[in-house]
Amino acid sequence: MRAVLASGLALGAGATTTLAAWTDPTRAQADFSASTFVVEANPSAPYSPGGPWATHAETAAELRLAADGITPGSARYAPLALRTTAGSLGGTALLGGAQVTGDGTGSPQLGPALRYRVVTYEPSTGTCAGPAFGDGARFVVGTSATTVPLTTGQDPQRPLTLPAAGPDAPGPAVHLCLELSLPRGADNALQGKTATARWQITATSETT
Repeated sequence: MRAVLASGLALGAGATTTLAAWTDPTRAQADFSASTFVVEANPSAPYSPGGPWATHAETAAELRLAADGITPGSARYAPLALRTTAGSLGGTALLGGAQVTGDGTGSPQLGPALRYRVVTYEPSTGTCAGPAFGDGARFVVGTSATTVPLTTGQDPQRPLTLPAAGPDAPGPAVHLCLELSLPRGADNALQGKTATARWQITATSETT
């Protein structure tokens, strides 16, 4: 009798184990999308909020320097505005040194003789001209007392900040003013020489 009862308990345990093997699958799902980061430039001079704005990923924005006929001791000025496009993250921008080419007709060359510096400014309170480089100026390249070769870029530890855009509107513009100059005492043999400078601006998105 005790043996039968023990067998019954064993069967009972087996039945309980079988019932516990029922399964009820549950699934989870998540959708993902990548953020966007797009920066565009506007070289209009004088600055026009309406543009032309373009991304310039393949072709360079042409600065309105009006640098033809530059003479020793003179300077030319050109504005450049940057902003993120609608829906874009914010980030930073870094102005690299220029790639400079000349007319290739012997030494000296005009490009190495030219100097420049860059500040940020606000079109609502001033223009891209000599006074923008005065007291209180925020220098991106060079200083109030120093101009540098065109091949000198921005300090990588101090990049520009590009604010994030809204879902349906671009971000606030960051305004640069470039001053290009030919120092006094420049070589007389530079007369009639030409040069082209191309700057690369590297923009990096913020992390979220």
